[in-house]
Amino acid sequence: MIREAAFVIAECPRDSDDLIELHGADPARIREVSCGVEPASFAPVPRAVARAVLGLPEDGFLALQLGQMVPRKGVDDAIRAVARCRAAGMPDMRLMVVGGIGPRPDPAVDPELARLMGVAAEEGAADAVDFAVARPGDLLRYFYSAADAFLILPWYEPFGITPREAMACGVRVVGADAGGIAHSVVDGETGFLVASRVNRTWRRGRWPASMPSRRCAPVWARGGQARFAADFTWDRVADGLEAAFGELSGPMPAPVLVPARRTGVTRVPASAGFDELSRLLELGRDALAPATARMAGEVADVLAGGGKLIVRGNGGSAADAQHMVTELVDRFLIPGRRGLPAIALCACAATLTAWSNDIGYEDALARERLALGRPEGAILAISTPGLRRTGWRLSTLRKASGCGGRRFWAATAGRCARSATGRSSCPCL
Repeated sequence: MIREAAFVIAECPRDSDDLIELHGADPARIREVSCGVEPASFAPVPRAVARAVLGLPEDGFLALQLGQMVPRKGVDDAIRAVARCRAAGMPDMRLMVVGGIGPRPDPAVDPELARLMGVAAEEGAADAVDFAVARPGDLLRYFYSAADAFLILPWYEPFGITPREAMACGVRVVGADAGGIAHSVVDGETGFLVASRVNRTWRRGRWPASMPSRRCAPVWARGGQARFAADFTWDRVADGLEAAFGELSGPMPAPVLVPARRTGVTRVPASAGFDELSRLLELGRDALAPATARMAGEVADVLAGGGKLIVRGNGGSAADAQHMVTELVDRFLIPGRRGLPAIALCACAATLTAWSNDIGYEDALARERLALGRPEGAILAISTPGLRRTGWRLSTLRKASGCGGRRFWAATAGRCARSATGRSSCPCL
Protein backbone atom coordinates (compact mmCIF):
# COMPACT_ATOMS: atom_id res chain seq x y z
CA MET A 1 0.00 0.00 0.00
CA ILE A 2 2.84 2.41 0.86
CA ARG A 3 4.62 1.70 -2.41
CA GLU A 4 1.51 2.20 -4.58
CA ALA A 5 -0.07 5.20 -2.83
CA ALA A 6 -0.26 8.49 -4.74
CA PHE A 7 1.72 10.00 -1.89
CA VAL A 8 2.52 9.29 1.75
CA ILE A 9 2.47 11.90 4.51
CA ALA A 10 5.55 11.73 6.75
CA GLU A 11 5.70 13.75 9.95
CA CYS A 12 9.44 14.35 9.97
CA PRO A 13 12.65 13.36 8.14
CA ARG A 14 13.08 10.28 10.33
CA ASP A 15 9.65 9.10 9.21
CA SER A 16 10.67 9.59 5.59
CA ASP A 17 13.85 7.58 6.09
CA ASP A 18 11.92 4.72 7.72
CA LEU A 19 9.34 4.68 4.93
CA ILE A 20 12.08 4.45 2.31
CA GLU A 21 14.45 2.03 4.04
CA LEU A 22 11.96 -0.28 5.76
CA HIS A 23 8.92 -0.17 3.46
CA GLY A 24 10.37 0.60 0.04
CA ALA A 25 8.49 3.89 -0.40
CA ASP A 26 9.26 6.01 -3.46
CA PRO A 27 11.07 9.15 -2.15
CA ALA A 28 9.36 11.25 -4.87
CA ARG A 29 5.96 10.38 -3.38
CA ILE A 30 6.69 11.35 0.22
CA ARG A 31 5.39 14.66 1.54
CA GLU A 32 6.59 15.88 4.93
CA VAL A 33 3.93 17.69 6.96
CA SER A 34 4.65 18.11 10.66
CA CYS A 35 2.10 17.99 13.46
CA GLY A 36 1.21 21.40 14.83
CA VAL A 37 0.06 23.31 17.88
CA GLU A 38 -2.60 26.00 18.24
CA PRO A 39 -0.70 29.20 19.19
CA ALA A 40 -3.50 30.65 21.30
CA SER A 41 -3.49 27.58 23.57
CA PHE A 42 0.25 27.79 24.23
CA ALA A 43 0.98 31.48 24.44
CA PRO A 44 3.78 32.32 26.90
CA VAL A 45 2.89 33.39 30.45
CA PRO A 46 5.33 35.38 32.65
CA ARG A 47 7.19 32.90 34.84
CA ALA A 48 6.21 34.59 38.10
CA VAL A 49 2.54 34.52 37.09
CA ALA A 50 2.68 30.88 35.99
CA ARG A 51 4.33 29.80 39.23
CA ALA A 52 1.84 31.78 41.28
CA VAL A 53 -1.09 30.12 39.46
CA LEU A 54 0.38 26.67 40.14
CA GLY A 55 1.39 27.46 43.71
CA LEU A 56 5.10 26.94 43.02
CA PRO A 57 8.02 28.78 44.64
CA GLU A 58 9.06 31.85 42.68
CA ASP A 59 12.77 31.10 42.93
CA GLY A 60 14.81 28.04 41.98
CA PHE A 61 15.55 26.21 38.73
CA LEU A 62 12.57 24.08 37.66
CA ALA A 63 12.80 21.34 35.04
CA LEU A 64 9.56 19.93 33.61
CA GLN A 65 8.75 16.50 32.22
CA LEU A 66 5.23 16.29 30.81
CA GLY A 67 3.53 13.40 29.04
CA GLN A 68 2.52 9.78 29.48
CA MET A 69 4.18 8.17 32.45
CA VAL A 70 5.30 4.91 30.79
CA PRO A 71 8.77 3.32 30.71
CA ARG A 72 9.58 4.22 27.08
CA LYS A 73 9.18 7.93 27.89
CA GLY A 74 12.45 7.90 29.83
CA VAL A 75 11.18 9.76 32.91
CA ASP A 76 13.74 7.81 34.96
CA ASP A 77 16.51 9.35 32.85
CA ALA A 78 15.10 12.82 33.52
CA ILE A 79 15.22 12.09 37.26
CA ARG A 80 18.84 10.92 37.00
CA ALA A 81 19.77 13.99 34.96
CA VAL A 82 18.35 16.34 37.59
CA ALA A 83 20.17 14.43 40.33
CA ARG A 84 23.45 14.90 38.41
CA CYS A 85 22.84 18.61 37.99
CA ARG A 86 22.10 19.03 41.70
CA ALA A 87 25.33 17.24 42.53
CA ALA A 88 27.25 19.41 40.04
CA GLY A 89 26.40 22.69 41.74
CA MET A 90 22.67 23.33 41.30
CA PRO A 91 21.27 22.20 44.66
CA ASP A 92 18.10 24.28 44.17
CA MET A 93 17.15 22.48 40.96
CA ARG A 94 13.83 20.60 41.01
CA LEU A 95 11.91 18.38 38.60
CA MET A 96 8.15 18.36 38.12
CA VAL A 97 6.72 15.28 36.42
CA VAL A 98 3.21 15.77 35.04
CA GLY A 99 1.28 12.85 33.57
CA GLY A 100 0.29 10.26 36.15
CA ILE A 101 -3.03 8.46 36.35
CA GLY A 102 -5.88 8.85 38.82
CA PRO A 103 -7.14 11.91 40.70
CA ARG A 104 -3.88 12.18 42.68
CA PRO A 105 -0.43 10.58 42.56
CA ASP A 106 -0.72 7.17 44.22
CA PRO A 107 2.05 4.58 43.85
CA ALA A 108 -0.33 1.92 45.14
CA VAL A 109 -2.42 2.12 41.96
CA ASP A 110 0.24 3.31 39.50
CA PRO A 111 3.17 0.85 39.18
CA GLU A 112 5.18 3.20 36.98
CA LEU A 113 4.85 5.99 39.53
CA ALA A 114 6.07 3.60 42.23
CA ARG A 115 9.08 2.66 40.09
CA LEU A 116 9.97 6.29 39.38
CA MET A 117 9.70 7.19 43.06
CA GLY A 118 12.15 4.39 43.70
CA VAL A 119 14.54 5.80 41.10
CA ALA A 120 14.36 9.23 42.73
CA ALA A 121 15.13 7.69 46.12
CA GLU A 122 18.07 5.72 44.70
CA GLU A 123 19.49 8.92 43.17
CA GLY A 124 19.11 10.85 46.41
CA ALA A 125 16.64 13.23 44.78
CA ALA A 126 13.35 12.12 46.33
CA ASP A 127 12.83 15.55 47.87
CA ALA A 128 13.57 17.29 44.56
CA VAL A 129 11.04 15.50 42.34
CA ASP A 130 7.35 16.41 42.40
CA PHE A 131 4.78 14.17 40.70
CA ALA A 132 1.43 15.40 39.40
CA VAL A 133 -1.36 13.65 37.53
CA ALA A 134 -2.38 14.67 34.01
CA ARG A 135 -3.75 18.21 33.80
CA PRO A 136 -6.39 19.80 31.51
CA GLY A 137 -5.11 21.28 28.28
CA ASP A 138 -5.90 24.84 29.26
CA LEU A 139 -3.46 24.61 32.20
CA LEU A 140 -0.50 23.18 30.31
CA ARG A 141 0.89 26.53 29.18
CA TYR A 142 1.25 27.51 32.86
CA PHE A 143 3.37 24.41 33.54
CA TYR A 144 5.56 25.08 30.51
CA SER A 145 5.92 28.78 31.32
CA ALA A 146 6.78 28.04 34.96
CA ALA A 147 9.72 25.85 33.89
CA ASP A 148 13.28 26.86 33.11
CA ALA A 149 13.78 23.81 30.89
CA PHE A 150 11.58 21.11 29.40
CA LEU A 151 12.94 17.54 29.35
CA ILE A 152 11.81 14.89 26.85
CA LEU A 153 14.08 11.85 26.87
CA PRO A 154 12.19 8.86 25.43
CA TRP A 155 13.80 5.76 23.97
CA TYR A 156 11.86 6.56 20.79
CA GLU A 157 9.21 9.12 19.91
CA PRO A 158 7.29 9.07 16.59
CA PHE A 159 6.91 12.85 16.43
CA GLY A 160 6.74 14.43 19.90
CA ILE A 161 4.20 17.24 20.17
CA THR A 162 5.26 18.37 23.67
CA PRO A 163 8.60 19.96 22.67
CA ARG A 164 6.70 22.09 20.18
CA GLU A 165 4.27 23.15 22.91
CA ALA A 166 7.24 24.03 25.11
CA MET A 167 8.90 26.07 22.36
CA ALA A 168 5.63 27.91 21.74
CA CYS A 169 5.70 28.91 25.41
CA GLY A 170 9.28 30.14 25.14
CA VAL A 171 10.94 27.31 27.09
CA ARG A 172 14.23 25.71 26.07
CA VAL A 173 14.07 21.99 25.38
CA VAL A 174 16.44 19.20 26.35
CA GLY A 175 15.51 16.29 24.10
CA ALA A 176 16.66 12.82 23.12
CA ASP A 177 17.99 12.52 19.59
CA ALA A 178 15.12 10.16 18.73
CA GLY A 179 12.33 10.17 16.15
CA GLY A 180 10.62 13.48 15.60
CA ILE A 181 12.32 15.21 18.55
CA ALA A 182 15.51 15.53 16.51
CA HIS A 183 13.44 17.42 13.93
CA SER A 184 11.66 19.65 16.44
CA VAL A 185 14.70 20.68 18.47
CA VAL A 186 17.60 22.44 16.74
CA ASP A 187 20.65 21.58 18.80
CA GLY A 188 22.23 24.75 20.19
CA GLU A 189 19.46 27.04 18.91
CA THR A 190 16.20 26.00 20.58
CA GLY A 191 17.74 23.71 23.21
CA PHE A 192 20.04 20.75 22.92
CA LEU A 193 19.93 17.05 22.08
CA VAL A 194 21.42 14.07 23.87
CA ALA A 195 21.79 10.61 22.35
CA SER A 196 18.77 8.40 22.94
CA ARG A 197 18.94 5.36 25.18
CA VAL A 198 18.57 3.17 22.09
CA ASN A 199 21.96 4.45 20.86
CA ARG A 200 23.50 3.81 24.30
CA THR A 201 25.96 6.67 23.91
CA TRP A 202 24.69 9.20 26.42
CA ARG A 203 26.67 12.40 26.52
CA ARG A 204 26.01 12.78 30.21
CA GLY A 205 28.69 15.41 30.62
CA ARG A 206 26.44 17.93 28.87
CA TRP A 207 23.84 17.80 31.62
CA PRO A 208 25.62 19.84 34.28
CA ALA A 209 27.44 21.91 31.69
CA SER A 210 24.47 23.03 29.62
CA MET A 211 21.04 22.50 31.09
CA PRO A 212 21.19 24.71 34.19
CA SER A 213 22.99 27.55 32.38
CA ARG A 214 20.79 30.65 32.40
CA ARG A 215 22.96 32.57 29.92
CA CYS A 216 21.58 30.74 26.89
CA ALA A 217 17.98 30.62 28.13
CA PRO A 218 16.76 33.83 26.42
CA VAL A 219 18.51 32.93 23.15
CA TRP A 220 17.07 29.41 23.08
CA ALA A 221 13.64 30.69 24.11
CA ARG A 222 13.56 33.15 21.21
CA GLY A 223 14.91 30.53 18.84
CA GLY A 224 12.24 28.05 19.91
CA GLN A 225 9.43 30.53 19.49
CA ALA A 226 10.71 31.53 16.05
CA ARG A 227 10.96 27.88 14.93
CA PHE A 228 7.49 27.15 16.25
CA ALA A 229 5.97 30.13 14.42
CA ALA A 230 7.72 29.19 11.18
CA ASP A 231 6.98 25.46 11.09
CA PHE A 232 4.67 24.09 13.76
CA THR A 233 1.47 26.15 13.96
CA TRP A 234 -1.86 24.74 12.81
CA ASP A 235 -1.82 27.22 9.92
CA ARG A 236 1.48 25.77 8.70
CA VAL A 237 0.12 22.23 8.98
CA ALA A 238 -3.01 23.18 7.06
CA ASP A 239 -0.89 24.83 4.35
CA GLY A 240 1.25 21.72 4.01
CA LEU A 241 -1.72 19.36 3.77
CA GLU A 242 -3.50 21.64 1.31
CA ALA A 243 -0.43 21.66 -0.93
CA ALA A 244 -0.06 17.88 -0.70
CA PHE A 245 -3.69 17.13 -1.49
CA GLY A 246 -3.68 19.75 -4.24
CA GLU A 247 -1.23 17.57 -6.14
CA LEU A 248 -3.90 14.90 -6.45
CA SER A 249 -5.77 17.05 -8.96
CA GLY A 250 -2.90 16.76 -11.40
CA PRO A 251 -1.26 13.72 -13.01
CA MET A 252 1.01 11.68 -10.77
CA PRO A 253 4.11 9.90 -12.05
CA ALA A 254 4.05 6.14 -12.29
CA PRO A 255 5.10 4.47 -9.04
CA VAL A 256 8.76 3.60 -8.68
CA LEU A 257 9.00 0.48 -6.58
CA VAL A 258 12.05 0.65 -4.35
CA PRO A 259 13.03 -2.69 -2.79
CA ALA A 260 12.70 -2.63 0.97
CA ARG A 261 15.87 -3.17 2.96
CA ARG A 262 16.51 -6.87 3.49
CA THR A 263 18.99 -8.92 5.40
CA GLY A 264 20.84 -11.80 3.75
CA VAL A 265 18.69 -14.90 3.31
CA THR A 266 19.89 -18.36 2.37
CA ARG A 267 17.36 -20.10 0.16
CA VAL A 268 16.60 -23.75 0.90
CA PRO A 269 14.39 -26.17 -1.04
CA ALA A 270 10.75 -26.30 0.05
CA SER A 271 11.06 -30.06 0.55
CA ALA A 272 13.63 -29.44 3.30
CA GLY A 273 10.96 -27.76 5.42
CA PHE A 274 8.65 -30.75 5.15
CA ASP A 275 11.50 -33.11 5.98
CA GLU A 276 12.38 -31.10 9.08
CA LEU A 277 8.74 -30.99 10.21
CA SER A 278 8.41 -34.75 9.77
CA ARG A 279 11.58 -35.30 11.78
CA LEU A 280 10.42 -33.06 14.64
CA LEU A 281 7.01 -34.72 14.80
CA GLU A 282 8.62 -38.13 14.94
CA LEU A 283 10.97 -37.04 17.71
CA GLY A 284 8.19 -35.42 19.74
CA ARG A 285 5.48 -38.02 19.26
CA ASP A 286 6.16 -40.06 22.39
CA ALA A 287 6.51 -36.97 24.60
CA LEU A 288 3.64 -35.00 23.09
CA ALA A 289 0.90 -37.59 22.86
CA PRO A 290 0.43 -38.35 26.61
CA ALA A 291 0.81 -34.71 27.68
CA THR A 292 -1.59 -33.49 24.98
CA ALA A 293 -4.19 -36.11 25.91
CA ARG A 294 -3.91 -35.18 29.58
CA MET A 295 -4.27 -31.48 28.80
CA ALA A 296 -7.29 -32.15 26.56
CA GLY A 297 -8.98 -34.05 29.36
CA GLU A 298 -8.37 -31.23 31.82
CA VAL A 299 -9.70 -28.65 29.35
CA ALA A 300 -12.83 -30.75 28.97
CA ASP A 301 -13.25 -30.82 32.75
CA VAL A 302 -12.94 -27.04 32.96
CA LEU A 303 -15.47 -26.43 30.17
CA ALA A 304 -17.90 -29.01 31.56
CA GLY A 305 -17.72 -27.25 34.92
CA GLY A 306 -18.84 -23.93 33.47
CA GLY A 307 -15.39 -22.40 33.08
CA LYS A 308 -13.91 -20.83 29.98
CA LEU A 309 -10.57 -21.29 28.30
CA ILE A 310 -8.28 -18.30 27.71
CA VAL A 311 -5.59 -18.80 25.08
CA ARG A 312 -2.75 -16.34 24.55
CA GLY A 313 0.28 -16.02 22.31
CA ASN A 314 2.59 -13.45 20.71
CA GLY A 315 3.42 -13.16 17.02
CA GLY A 316 2.89 -16.47 15.23
CA SER A 317 1.66 -17.96 18.49
CA ALA A 318 -1.13 -15.36 18.47
CA ALA A 319 -2.35 -16.89 15.19
CA ASP A 320 -2.20 -20.33 16.79
CA ALA A 321 -4.22 -19.06 19.75
CA GLN A 322 -6.92 -17.60 17.52
CA HIS A 323 -7.05 -20.75 15.40
CA MET A 324 -7.56 -22.92 18.48
CA VAL A 325 -10.32 -20.66 19.81
CA THR A 326 -12.04 -20.67 16.42
CA GLU A 327 -12.13 -24.46 16.42
CA LEU A 328 -13.61 -24.56 19.92
CA VAL A 329 -16.24 -21.87 19.37
CA ASP A 330 -17.34 -22.92 15.88
CA ARG A 331 -16.88 -26.71 16.26
CA PHE A 332 -16.78 -27.29 12.51
CA LEU A 333 -16.61 -31.07 12.79
CA ILE A 334 -19.72 -31.28 15.00
CA PRO A 335 -22.38 -29.05 13.36
CA GLY A 336 -25.46 -28.33 15.40
CA ARG A 337 -23.70 -28.46 18.78
CA ARG A 338 -23.24 -25.30 20.83
CA GLY A 339 -19.88 -23.58 20.78
CA LEU A 340 -17.44 -23.90 23.64
CA PRO A 341 -16.47 -20.80 25.69
CA ALA A 342 -12.95 -19.84 24.64
CA ILE A 343 -11.24 -16.46 24.17
CA ALA A 344 -7.96 -15.49 22.48
CA LEU A 345 -6.35 -12.63 24.41
CA CYS A 346 -4.55 -11.32 21.34
CA ALA A 347 -7.66 -11.04 19.13
CA CYS A 348 -8.76 -7.51 20.05
CA ALA A 349 -6.41 -5.20 18.21
CA ALA A 350 -7.96 -2.06 19.74
CA THR A 351 -7.41 -3.21 23.32
CA LEU A 352 -3.92 -4.52 22.63
CA THR A 353 -2.64 -1.47 20.76
CA ALA A 354 -4.30 1.12 23.00
CA TRP A 355 -2.84 -0.33 26.20
CA SER A 356 0.56 -0.93 24.56
CA ASN A 357 0.77 2.66 23.34
CA ASP A 358 -0.60 4.42 26.44
CA ILE A 359 0.74 2.22 29.24
CA GLY A 360 3.23 -0.34 27.97
CA TYR A 361 3.44 -3.45 25.82
CA GLU A 362 4.74 -5.58 28.69
CA ASP A 363 1.37 -5.41 30.48
CA ALA A 364 -0.96 -5.51 27.47
CA LEU A 365 -1.88 -9.20 27.61
CA ALA A 366 -1.78 -9.18 31.40
CA ARG A 367 -4.44 -6.46 31.37
CA GLU A 368 -6.84 -8.66 29.41
CA ARG A 369 -5.95 -11.63 31.58
CA LEU A 370 -6.83 -9.70 34.73
CA ALA A 371 -10.15 -8.57 33.27
CA LEU A 372 -11.28 -11.93 31.85
CA GLY A 373 -9.78 -14.47 34.24
CA ARG A 374 -12.04 -16.32 36.66
CA PRO A 375 -11.22 -18.96 39.30
CA GLU A 376 -13.25 -21.60 37.46
CA GLY A 377 -11.47 -20.96 34.16
CA ALA A 378 -8.17 -22.01 32.62
CA ILE A 379 -5.33 -20.46 30.62
CA LEU A 380 -3.27 -21.95 27.81
CA ALA A 381 -0.12 -19.99 26.91
CA ILE A 382 1.55 -20.69 23.55
CA SER A 383 5.09 -19.38 23.22
CA THR A 384 7.85 -20.38 20.82
CA PRO A 385 10.76 -18.63 22.64
CA GLY A 386 9.58 -19.75 26.09
CA LEU A 387 7.66 -18.01 28.83
CA ARG A 388 10.64 -16.24 30.37
CA ARG A 389 11.18 -14.09 27.25
CA THR A 390 7.48 -13.26 26.84
CA GLY A 391 7.15 -11.77 30.32
CA TRP A 392 5.04 -14.40 32.10
CA ARG A 393 5.41 -14.61 35.85
CA LEU A 394 3.84 -17.91 36.77
CA SER A 395 4.42 -17.37 40.47
CA THR A 396 2.08 -14.37 40.46
CA LEU A 397 -0.44 -15.57 37.90
CA ARG A 398 -2.69 -17.32 40.38
CA LYS A 399 -2.78 -14.35 42.74
CA ALA A 400 -3.21 -11.69 40.07
CA SER A 401 -5.70 -13.10 37.61
CA GLY A 402 -7.92 -15.37 39.64
CA CYS A 403 -7.72 -17.73 36.69
CA GLY A 404 -5.06 -20.07 38.01
CA GLY A 405 -7.27 -21.73 40.58
CA ARG A 406 -8.12 -24.59 38.24
CA ARG A 407 -5.54 -25.01 35.49
CA PHE A 408 -2.70 -23.27 33.70
CA TRP A 409 -0.80 -24.84 30.81
CA ALA A 410 2.11 -23.61 28.73
CA ALA A 411 3.03 -24.94 25.32
CA THR A 412 6.57 -23.72 24.71
CA ALA A 413 9.68 -24.57 22.78
CA GLY A 414 11.70 -24.18 25.96
CA ARG A 415 11.63 -26.38 29.03
CA CYS A 416 8.21 -27.32 30.34
CA ALA A 417 6.84 -24.54 32.49
CA ARG A 418 5.21 -25.47 35.73
CA SER A 419 1.53 -24.79 36.09
CA ALA A 420 0.08 -22.26 38.50
CA THR A 421 -1.12 -25.17 40.61
CA GLY A 422 2.47 -26.31 40.99
CA ARG A 423 2.21 -29.35 38.69
CA SER A 424 4.00 -29.72 35.39
CA SER A 425 1.24 -30.25 32.86
CA CYS A 426 2.43 -28.80 29.59
CA PRO A 427 3.48 -30.46 26.38
CA CYS A 428 6.83 -29.21 25.10
CA LEU A 429 6.23 -28.28 21.46
